[in-house]
Amino acid sequence: MSLPPKPDDPSHFGDFAGIINTRSRKAIGLKGLYKATNVLLSDEKKLYRRPGMVPYFAGAVRGGFTVGSDVYLDDAGSLKRRVSPTDIRVVTSGLTGRVYHCVVYNGAGYYCNGVESGVVRGDLHQPLRIAAPNLTGVVLQSSTALTPGFARMGADYVTAKWRFCTTYETADGREGPPSIVFVLDAPVTASLFRVACDPGYAKTHIYCTEPDGTTFRRIGTTVAQVSTWTPALAGRVLTHIDTYPMPVKTEKLTFCDGRLYAAEYIPEDDSTVIWHSLSFGFHLFKQRSDYQRVAGRVVLMVEIGKGKSLLIVTTHQVCSVTDGALTVEAEYGAPPGHAGEVNAEGTAYFWTVRGLCSALPFKNIHEADLSVAPGMRAVCKLVYINGSEMAITITQGGGTPFNRRSEVT
Repeated sequence: MSLPPKPDDPSHFGDFAGIINTRSRKAIGLKGLYKATNVLLSDEKKLYRRPGMVPYFAGAVRGGFTVGSDVYLDDAGSLKRRVSPTDIRVVTSGLTGRVYHCVVYNGAGYYCNGVESGVVRGDLHQPLRIAAPNLTGVVLQSSTALTPGFARMGADYVTAKWRFCTTYETADGREGPPSIVFVLDAPVTASLFRVACDPGYAKTHIYCTEPDGTTFRRIGTTVAQVSTWTPALAGRVLTHIDTYPMPVKTEKLTFCDGRLYAAEYIPEDDSTVIWHSLSFGFHLFKQRSDYQRVAGRVVLMVEIGKGKSLLIVTTHQVCSVTDGALTVEAEYGAPPGHAGEVNAEGTAYFWTVRGLCSALPFKNIHEADLSVAPGMRAVCKLVYINGSEMAITITQGGGTPFNRRSEVT
């Protein structure tokens, strides 16, 4: 004779007919009911910890995320990596954001919280957003004598416009966007300049053009605030002159087709700008051209179709981006929270105000036979049990059912 499952066994699943509440309650039968066996209820109908369970982490936890088997938690502004109950390591501190979002790429976790962002790999933390330097000034130090008979385009050529800019480089070798260009009128025979730039990160690179030129070449690298350089030592070309840092208020991140996509919410008109980085230059953004704008606040932004498309689910719309073209798939969105996930085949399953949907192609799975309040917040996760794939949604609060059913019994 087989033994019944233990009352606190969380891995036990019985027969479940699903939620089909557009039919009569009598027609559903008892199979429509399911009793949870992995939680305990008090006499006041509140959940409480089962006997034998201990806290996973003790602290003032404000948010967190996982990278593989590593768990990172924000404990009162300090990001900590929990290796074991007795081994808690501080990765970085001084954080002020509370709602975290993280995406894993090549084993590293790229996170943001609407204020700060970073890249974590084990105990190593590096900034994701690299600010542009503050180039405060350039002064001519010396110049050589003008060569007799030196002329340009048939006119005397004595002075010219020299253009300077600077960049920061991080400890892991990523070079950030350039500063504002500083223009100096100086002799064409200038041989030495003094450059003043606020130091930052691991080191600072100094670039300048030829007289009246437009191509920036590196003339030196320093960690000091003030340094002197000669343009005769110009080396490699700065190839990302028209780039900017990732926006500070980034709330969602994802990777698609070798680019990092960052969502920045604009509360003034209830819309979101989706910025995308340079190809494999995840910290560099061409903010003048490389972006999309969608209505509402982004709830889910994931790569689908195994890198072919980007799915964007906001509080107002469901959109997709394929080959740079934005397509609105549905004129309704999702409640705030964690809307869904992508399976191994590259198909996204996500919860909306009209039930469970999938993409691409876009399809509303439950609209015909499900009528429930979508919740003021919702979490949808894919769970694999005994070879089956199930989408489990947890909602909080009410909301209005999209196809409310009324019946007389």
